[in-house]
Amino acid sequence: MLDPNPQVAGKGIQKLETANINVVTGVLESEARGLNPGFLSQMEKKRPFVQLKLACSIDGKTALGNGESKWITGPKARADVQKFRALSCAILTSAKTVIRDNARLNVRHNDLNFEYPFDQTVTRIRQPAKIILDGSNQILADELAALAIFNNENDGVNNQTDPCKPAIVIVKKQDDVASAKTTFAHRPDIKVISADYTTDNGFDLDQVIEHCHVLQFNRIWVEAGAKLSAAFLQPKSKANSLIDELIVYMAPKIMGANAQDLLPVGPFKNMSEVTLMSLKDSRAVGDDLRLTYTFA
Repeated sequence: MLDPNPQVAGKGIQKLETANINVVTGVLESEARGLNPGFLSQMEKKRPFVQLKLACSIDGKTALGNGESKWITGPKARADVQKFRALSCAILTSAKTVIRDNARLNVRHNDLNFEYPFDQTVTRIRQPAKIILDGSNQILADELAALAIFNNENDGVNNQTDPCKPAIVIVKKQDDVASAKTTFAHRPDIKVISADYTTDNGFDLDQVIEHCHVLQFNRIWVEAGAKLSAAFLQPKSKANSLIDELIVYMAPKIMGANAQDLLPVGPFKNMSEVTLMSLKDSRAVGDDLRLTYTFA
């Protein structure tokens, strides 16, 4: 396939043809495109490729009524998630999820379901950056010491392959940015940015994704709670969906009527309001089922 980057597109082919070498393009192009969806999205759509991950029981529940949810899916499904994390440039979540679960959101070598390509130059796993949406200003100075996500030196999270990119991006309301930059001034691996925010609707996710584009995060893995996940699935315009793929891990469990629902979307009055999706792939991952959807 042709390189979609306008700065180089066609130049290699031109050199080959100038040297009297016949060049055929478009051979296995769809397979070639599937190898690098993030870069292609950045070049063609000016936005990263975004995947939203959800996990639920077969009756569409994510936690019991008392909040207990560990573990819904089995070990093979959780290892599969590690693969997607490893493929991503950044993992996006909320401050609520980070604080509630003390989540590292890292790639764990012992849980990977493939051999990581270590060699003489690659001696540590490349950790994806973390993007934390903090609309309620919960990430303060005390959290730097208390939360595991800010103390991941052993995972290499503070030693990114690309030193120009931050290891952690914290998204704040404009009013909270100045004090946050002062708080985190001693941590060059943390970048504080702002996006429009309202109490009813949360952050303007279009702006957040635009920040990701500017930071050259080609591929974003959204792993968040129900509210933020629902916000990604209800963009301002259905013609401008923020999600490229929805990945649902479904466990062979029934959690009952009082359990928490997968997504707080709606309510809808007409079927025309319902989001339509197309099934791209379905496969068993251990005892669980992984369903991959794109949007119609």
